[in-house]
Amino acid sequence: MSRSLYDAGGMMRTAANIRSSMKIFSSQKKEIEDIMSQMPQYFSDPIQVEFSKKYDILKQDLEKIENVMQEYADLLSLAADQVARTVREIDI
Repeated sequence: MSRSLYDAGGMMRTAANIRSSMKIFSSQKKEIEDIMSQMPQYFSDPIQVEFSKKYDILKQDLEKIENVMQEYADLLSLAADQVARTVREIDI
């Protein structure tokens, strides 16, 4: 029983670490977006147009990563809760 509760505790800590990392990730992403929004836009410049397209693609990818990691942390928390509940039922 103690091993399973230890595993559940580890899962919860991992989920908390992921959430903490994602907060840092979000704040850094916001800083990048702020910098990018302050840059002058030269749409006639082909290099700038290509850069803007690549940045938009990167931004979409970062949002997908953020969503996947948040969902993973949520699922990990649910799994840890289920493990803890199962262990407690077995112990009773």
